[in-house]
Amino acid sequence: MNRTLCVLLILSFALLFTEAQYYGYGYPYYGSCIERVVVSATQFFRRLGKLMMPISKIETVEQAEELLNAIESHSPTSGESWYVISMTWWKQFIAAIEQKDLSKIGPIDNTDIMANGRDGYVMRPNLVERDEYTLIPESAFQTLQSTYDVALPERDIVSRPMIQNFLNPQLHVEVYPIYLKWRTAYDPQVREIRVTPTISAEQFTERFKDVAAKTREDVQFYVDHEGEKNYINIDAALFFTISVDDVIIVEWNRNSSKSLFGSAKNEAPRKCSLKRSVSMVIDSDDEGSHARRVWTPEPRNVPELTHYFLSDEYQKDLNTENPLGMQGHVASAYNLLIHQMWSGDNNSVIPRNFKSVISQFEPRFNGYRQHDSQELLAFLLDGLHEDLNRITKKPYIPDKDVNGRPDSVIAAEAWADYRARNDSVIVDNMHGQLKSTLVCPDCSKISVKFDPFCFLSVPLPQRDRSIFHSEDSTVDISECLDLFTTEEQLGKDDLWYCPHCKKHRKASKKLDLWRLPDILMVHLKRFQHTRWSRNKITTHVKFPVRGLDLTSRVIGNSEKTNVYDLIAISNHRGGFGSGHYTATGLNNDTWYDFNDARVSKLQNLPDVKSSSEAYMLMYRRRDMNANVVDGNGNGVAVEVDSTQ
Repeated sequence: MNRTLCVLLILSFALLFTEAQYYGYGYPYYGSCIERVVVSATQFFRRLGKLMMPISKIETVEQAEELLNAIESHSPTSGESWYVISMTWWKQFIAAIEQKDLSKIGPIDNTDIMANGRDGYVMRPNLVERDEYTLIPESAFQTLQSTYDVALPERDIVSRPMIQNFLNPQLHVEVYPIYLKWRTAYDPQVREIRVTPTISAEQFTERFKDVAAKTREDVQFYVDHEGEKNYINIDAALFFTISVDDVIIVEWNRNSSKSLFGSAKNEAPRKCSLKRSVSMVIDSDDEGSHARRVWTPEPRNVPELTHYFLSDEYQKDLNTENPLGMQGHVASAYNLLIHQMWSGDNNSVIPRNFKSVISQFEPRFNGYRQHDSQELLAFLLDGLHEDLNRITKKPYIPDKDVNGRPDSVIAAEAWADYRARNDSVIVDNMHGQLKSTLVCPDCSKISVKFDPFCFLSVPLPQRDRSIFHSEDSTVDISECLDLFTTEEQLGKDDLWYCPHCKKHRKASKKLDLWRLPDILMVHLKRFQHTRWSRNKITTHVKFPVRGLDLTSRVIGNSEKTNVYDLIAISNHRGGFGSGHYTATGLNNDTWYDFNDARVSKLQNLPDVKSSSEAYMLMYRRRDMNANVVDGNGNGVAVEVDSTQ
């Protein structure tokens, strides 16, 4: 232990010595360095002691906070047990900590997430983590149990294993067992087989073959999508290519004189690639949880982007060598989807291949849990941008000093530098520029930067509901934009390093709109994330359908009009995690509601609309004039008629 302490002291002193040299301090600074090392070492070992001596029982608020820190910093390992706790009880526990009063915390109670089945208590189906339940490691649960007990042991002690398998190689808690539906090609009876936590793809395949086809070696697997055989492999890609209601069909050669696939003799096996729904239903489990769908209709409502893919213009920009891209796979999958959606051959399209590609490059979109539509859209647009970036070799561009130059010069320079490394159809149409101003509270040093943006993520005003009536709870989108551009002071977790003071400061920060894109996406920040919980703001927001005028808000010189008309809305109904995504989109001057595979025509929307469900708004600059052609070359108008 003494040797470890010496090593830590030496390393700390070396780091501080380097810091002193870097900032140009003289040798007297070393005295304060030593003091800082002693203090840092003391704090380090104090925290280390707390971590090495887990709390057996909570008696103070400080100990409760230490338990939360231990949960947050816990490193999961395969095979360990995690415990399920109802968010109802967990929120009470968190509230008690925040109120500094632990006296009213009752025993752990999972009544609202458990059901009494034939074989005892089981978790209710389709529950959403951090909305209806939370997971904590075994040591933390033991501490909570020894402190508060449980209301009913057989119901409230719910353990689940931390696993990784071929369907999901990342460490994760298996809250619900995974079952795959299957049948043979010669028997309509559907059965289920469980994917056990530690089984490999090879082991599962052999077990599957043994269960389904006994000792046969010539087994093939496929999923039947509207009469089309889509052959699959039992491997990691299976997680991306089938949905929870798909039935895997097992087939083998029943007559050695015939081909394995009968009439499909010359058909090469292929991966699942069928897709559904012009409204892009990412999950097709119509009988399952209605909270498991993500809607991203907006890109297809952009005439310029749709025409770019339908005309195959994208092929000349396809960049398969970009290390920041996805080797062209995201752009190619999206192109295939757009062609199917606009071909006129399909009433609906299941985007399974599209989801498969997205999931392979971004594992958080694996499976069938609900995902944030804005996060998915942001990933899609970034993936399309990098896959279609016309810059094949990005130049190194050093930071430039402001030196008191006019904002217009700095902004133009920053935009040119950005375009020198980022040049795509996404940047052409969907990227704008913000001015960011930081001011040091101590020395008044001003730092100005001009940064690109793709979304305007605007906060919703928070009001004290007790002082006004419900009819006054509607806010105007102008209030959201006001908040977005309001000067604020940075918090202790988001300090700014002042180059003049050479210290981190709680600077004031202000954002301004400098340059707006032709397609403007406004993200209403309805979801609040705290350390241990997530909530949705259901305030009604009033926004213009025609004539969103941002002229007075844009401080940069603009040669284009800054008046916009709405072309699409992404809606979220219900609470966080248990809600349902739908979309409203403009097609050929007519508004439609997209709800799963159901599409209904709407009456003309009013000039100003109010909604508690609107989550993302897509606007198109009014002075744009573009048409889209379908797969047959016929013109299709999809822009807002701004003369109405």
